[in-house]
Amino acid sequence: MRPISSLAEENQVRNLRMFSQSKGCAITTNQPQRIELPCFFNTPARFKSMNKNKVQLSEKQNDPKSLQTPELCIYLQSQRRLKDYEMLAFACKRAGKIKDEGRAYYSMGVLLDNMGKWSQAIQQYERFLKICIKLNDQHGCGLAYNCIGVDYQFMAETNPKFIEKAIEFHKKHEEVSDSNGKFLASINMGLCYDADSQLSMFYFQQALKHAINMSSKLGQTIAIANIGRIGQKGLYDNAEKMKLFIEKFLQLASELKDKESIIKGHMKLGAVSAQLGSYTEGKNSFLKALEMVENDRYLYQEAKCGFAISNAEMNMDQYLREQAQLLKQ
Repeated sequence: MRPISSLAEENQVRNLRMFSQSKGCAITTNQPQRIELPCFFNTPARFKSMNKNKVQLSEKQNDPKSLQTPELCIYLQSQRRLKDYEMLAFACKRAGKIKDEGRAYYSMGVLLDNMGKWSQAIQQYERFLKICIKLNDQHGCGLAYNCIGVDYQFMAETNPKFIEKAIEFHKKHEEVSDSNGKFLASINMGLCYDADSQLSMFYFQQALKHAINMSSKLGQTIAIANIGRIGQKGLYDNAEKMKLFIEKFLQLASELKDKESIIKGHMKLGAVSAQLGSYTEGKNSFLKALEMVENDRYLYQEAKCGFAISNAEMNMDQYLREQAQLLKQ
């Protein structure tokens, strides 16, 4: 029998729904997807902004002195809280409070993740996993598998041999999960198989099916973005099909009010429309992107160039005819 209260009874679907109700949030499509516990579980918050910097460093190079001030504060804060959770885990173990002990191990894993110490975090998640197995807590097992798999993905950034371990744990996550967990596991396995476009595409398509079953607009957006990214070469060979993907992505991004994705969607649509010879449509798409870009100079210049090229191509035939007439005179 399952315990009445799971260590991870709330999973990512709650966060997907919360996201879909928010405005102006940026969607991360090509990074490992984690299960996030809600605030009432009273576990440490993850600082996602830290991950990008930490992925580029091995644990041996992970010197807090090299961090910028905000990151250094997070690192030191996590380091201090880690000691508290170590004491809590020890006390809970002595008192026989196995669920609280497991929660402490999970919390220590999150703090170590915030510090970029992936291998040490995995050790804590493995302790958490053992307790979940003992309690027959399937949701907790899924949470542990997800955490371990994602950390192995980050470790694979500097040592590719760890990608097989990441795949192993994401498959375990998929096996014990409902549609919500299967969606996350499929996205993560698609990212793990990035070098194998066929396998990667298979898992992203599986993720899309799960997202549709969940009626998750955010999930569909993430899956479609990755399908477009992995299958970009093949889709550009079939521009009409690529256009359909981009239009669907734009629709979902607009419903989620994700401004950055909307801008990029308009720019991709402009490029594909121009490829199809629909220069007016391409120009209008680039113009929409230009109107939305504010502080990103690179995106602004890219949209500006696309607009100029589409506009020039649109008027090229008329220009050539006029030049031909002038030559005849």
